[in-house]
Amino acid sequence: MKRFATYAAALAATLLAATALHAQDIAHRKADLTVQVQTGSGTPLEGATVEIEMLNHAFRFGTAVNIGKLEQANGQYDPKTVEEITKYFNSITFENAMKWGSYENSTPSRIVSLANLAKSYKAFNGPDDFRLRGHVTLWSQQMPNSARSLTDPDELNQRALDHVEAFHTTLKDVGIDSFDLYNEHMRAPADLIDKIVPSKNLAEQATIVAAWFNKAKEVDPNANLFVNDYNILNFWNNNDQFVVEYKEYIDAVRDAGGQIDGIGLQAHMDRFITKEQITRRLDLLAAPMAPTANHPDGLPGLRIEITELDINDQQWSNATDEQEAEVTQNVLEGAFEHPSVDGVTIWVINDGSHWRGNAILFDDSDPNNWVVKQSGQVWIDKVLNEWWQDHSGASATNGAYTANTFKGTHRVTVTFNGETKEEIVALDDDNTITVNFAAEAADAATYDAWTAFITWGQASNLRDADPDDDGLTNLDEYLIGSDPLEAAPSPTVPKIQQTDGNALSIDFLTRAQGASFLIEYSQNLTTWTPIDQLAWPDVVPTPQLDLKQTQLPNGQTRHTLELSNIVGFFRITLSEPSQS
Repeated sequence: MKRFATYAAALAATLLAATALHAQDIAHRKADLTVQVQTGSGTPLEGATVEIEMLNHAFRFGTAVNIGKLEQANGQYDPKTVEEITKYFNSITFENAMKWGSYENSTPSRIVSLANLAKSYKAFNGPDDFRLRGHVTLWSQQMPNSARSLTDPDELNQRALDHVEAFHTTLKDVGIDSFDLYNEHMRAPADLIDKIVPSKNLAEQATIVAAWFNKAKEVDPNANLFVNDYNILNFWNNNDQFVVEYKEYIDAVRDAGGQIDGIGLQAHMDRFITKEQITRRLDLLAAPMAPTANHPDGLPGLRIEITELDINDQQWSNATDEQEAEVTQNVLEGAFEHPSVDGVTIWVINDGSHWRGNAILFDDSDPNNWVVKQSGQVWIDKVLNEWWQDHSGASATNGAYTANTFKGTHRVTVTFNGETKEEIVALDDDNTITVNFAAEAADAATYDAWTAFITWGQASNLRDADPDDDGLTNLDEYLIGSDPLEAAPSPTVPKIQQTDGNALSIDFLTRAQGASFLIEYSQNLTTWTPIDQLAWPDVVPTPQLDLKQTQLPNGQTRHTLELSNIVGFFRITLSEPSQS
């Protein structure tokens, strides 16, 4: 075949250059999550209990579903389906609701409401909404009759462009994170692209397809757009012919300016395929585009997703359960280990809903007793066991606890001295979160918390008491950040000093947290105005005020109000912050 012969040398070069370093290596799926436990003033706390509970994967583990099974008002609603998809998945693809004919038979508001419904369910029964793939904008096998009947190439192409524009305008900004914009160019071109370009010339067809992608980007620049096709990952000949042709077509569209973001592989597996074959084909598809006249430096490789994984036992009629499970494992491991792959979606979860009666996860021949299939057990063992990690330990001397864990969403729970704090973290790269605890008086953010750190003995801890007889009440001592049981050698009151010329400064202390202050100015000791509301019209020279703050290592803050060209009185009021 001419197209294959043209690319034979490129294929050989690609395979020779491909590295096997990513085989069985999933380090790229992980990142370091460091929990830094410390006081509010930054002192590390050793020995805090840290628990990290995984809640969701960054990697897409999705399934297709009939939208009716998710709608409680729909006669097809199925609570069993809802139960299982929220247990084992983080993403949904609608089987039919977004296809061209379905879209035109619906309304934009209805389509948007379906997208919102899907995202209302929770991934892996955690806090995250389901992700949603848009399937499919253009597919010759699912066209409305009014489009299929068109014979004029230009008219058909314009009809396709109009649908792309309407579809992606409707679904812009509703949270769909990827779209199969064009489905089955390689396997089912007859009713669409071959009618527009009857010569089947690759470059001419690529120009048309590029315009479809660019029209979607025009109306929704943030759309993540995929091509999608079958008999690629599972191609029967070890020379990878269909893989090479698929890559050639994708590169031709990109060379024509088409803004393709990703490569979809349906993966309707109809024969035994080894993980080595899968890895080799993913390597080939992920390779950068070679330099062309339009792109002298080539283009970077694209992201890849497995979009419709199932076992086609109509063509692979003698497959055993063990073989189906092994192929499922090969696809999952090959995809998860490959650095260019972002997700695997299976095509529905149960045999009774499957287009060929053979889904990956469940045998539901008894509707009241769904049984996990061997291939389904592979999914569960990989997704929710081998590739799912919780961690626990104690903060070290430096206050840190670090776990190398899977990218995704995690619940971090830290307990210190009987106090527990919790935070949800989305991890997509190495990250450090800081959890503060009050471990000494300086860290307390309220008067009541502060009193718990003071050994009062027989002394009173009431706000208006003065156990050390230094003229400062306990509340004063709290607000200033001083010791209520040890009289200061000199009163801790605002200090006024002259700096230079007509300039003065007023210094006063507060605790670093848990104290509020108000500075006011008066010319007559009767009317007081907060300094941030002062205005000096027609005063020459213009009065100047500048408030500076310095954090002290003992949990106090020194405030310095620098003044010049000002005559009058200043009042400083310290108080507890409002707890409302």
